[in-house]
Parts: sequence; C-alpha cells; structure tokens
Amino acid sequence: MANSRTRPRQPAPSRSTWVGPLAIYVLLGFTAVAAAGVGPDRSTPEKVLGCFVSEEVPSPAATAADGGFTFLYQSLGGVAEDGRACTVYRLKNEAGGPPTPVRWLAGEAVLVDLVQLRRCRDADGCPWFEIASYFDGGFHGGSTRLSFGLNADSFHQDGEGLIVETSPNLGETAASVGTEVVGVLTLADEQRVELDLIVKSRFERRGGTINLVYEVVSKNPEMLSGERVALLWPAAFAGEAAVQLRADEALPFMQLPSGSPLAGERLSYTARRGSEVVAVVVEVTDFEYLPNSVLHFVEPSDPTKFLLSVPLPTFVPADP
Repeated sequence: MANSRTRPRQPAPSRSTWVGPLAIYVLLGFTAVAAAGVGPDRSTPEKVLGCFVSEEVPSPAATAADGGFTFLYQSLGGVAEDGRACTVYRLKNEAGGPPTPVRWLAGEAVLVDLVQLRRCRDADGCPWFEIASYFDGGFHGGSTRLSFGLNADSFHQDGEGLIVETSPNLGETAASVGTEVVGVLTLADEQRVELDLIVKSRFERRGGTINLVYEVVSKNPEMLSGERVALLWPAAFAGEAAVQLRADEALPFMQLPSGSPLAGERLSYTARRGSEVVAVVVEVTDFEYLPNSVLHFVEPSDPTKFLLSVPLPTFVPADP
C-alpha cells in the first residue's frame, strides 16, 4: 500500500447518504461537536443544506456595516447526513443594500471570497448565500475577518467563527471531502446564475490501484455544462500541470489540482458524464492531501477573474 501523506498547509490564493433515523444524527452531532471543542446549544437540530446544525457562531447572525454596505453573516457547525462533520458559512444582504464584494478569512484560510453579494430590495426575499463543507474531522471557534467594499478590501470587521480541521484517514480504502454551494452568482455582465451543486475530491483503492476522483454533482444540467460557470483548482506547484485537461471534455472542470511534478510526466485521466454528475478520474501510485486547497468559480471566457472562491481540501498526485 502506498504511503500517502498530508502536505503542510499552503497559503491561500488572492483573490450523502442516509444511514439511520434523525436521532442517530443528533447523537452523532453532539459527539462530533464535543470532540471539536464546541458545545451544542440546541436539542432539535436545524438542517441547513446537508448539515444538521448544533452550533452557530455568531448566534444570532451578526451584521457587518460600513460605508453604506450592510449584510448578515454566520457560521454553522454540526453533523452531515452521512455522519461526518460539517460546517456552513453564509452571507445575506440587507434589504436595499448595494451589491457587496465580500472576503471572509480565518487567518490565511479562505472561508468565502465572493465578488458580489447580490442586491436585495425586499427583506422577505433576501436569500442566504451558503457554502457547506462535509469532511472527516472537527471544528472549533476562532478569530475570523470580514473584508468588504471595493475589491473586498475597503472595510474590515473582526469576529468569531467556526474553523474547520479536516482529518481524513489516508490509509482507508476510500475517503472524500466535499463542498456544497447554493446561492446566486453574478457574472461580469450582471447576469445571474443560480448555483446549486456539490464538488468533491476523493480517493479510492481497488486492488493495487489508487484512483483520485474529482466530481461535480447537481440536478441542474447548467451546473455540469461549464458553459456559463466553470471550476478551477489552482495547481499545487509552479510549472506545467501533471494533469492536463483536454478542451471541453472535463467541463465544468477547467483545471485540476495536480500535486507534485512528476519529472515532466503527464498523468492520464478518464472523464465520466452522467445526468447529474461529472467525474474526472486520475490513476496514481501515491497521493498527498492538501487541507487548505481552494476552489474557484470562473467564467470560461475569462478564467483569470475569480467570481467565487470556497474552501475545498483535495487529494492530489504525489511524487513517485
């Protein structure tokens, strides 16, 4: 069996399965949260996306306001539908608030980096923009910073939030981390795209083979086409990527994390498409885990401008 390893955290870029009754998840949620050092504060957990919530920081949601910008923010933590840990970071504009660039960080780790939190004219119609993470590990309270306004850097507000600590077992036959995004994304021409998808990075051991799988799951065909919004993982090293995607074949993925350079060697991959899933499978001899990796949402016509960046740890090929 290959000796897979976790690479130290990298600096942040600049810019389900049901297995039992709800009572099991409530108990698991309290156990997982207690292990993470954060005590539960509700007896009947609310479900936000795929996360049964047992902790809210801040509680209730807090307001960030300066320079005419006003919006709500909150982090949630609990247990996912499959029994793993989960967190949700969410933002919501106040009624009448202008479109707002927002960057939410915990140290250098990206929680949410959104080019525009959309305008909302009706308080009853202001939806949350939500990013959920599903992972093996836990979470704890810690210091975070919200930056917003011009270039998401005009105004700053420090506060508490839930910080993720992922710890997948790299010696298992399989493991997965995933990020779900639900909200309205504003494109450069002010058109809007309703995001509703889960992006996963996982590994599978089958016999003597290790497969790394990068996967997008959505019931909306627009999320899988890559025509309006595509996905880009920054390469984990400078230089030519070890996994080079052919045009359009792997959309909505435009670039995958490639791990360490393999002496100039390119790894082959297989793209699989279904009605609700696109998966890119890379066969490797060994792999690494990048706990602080970030996934970017871009327009295919201009992938250099990030519309949204969200946390998504990833498994990548390693040196042979």
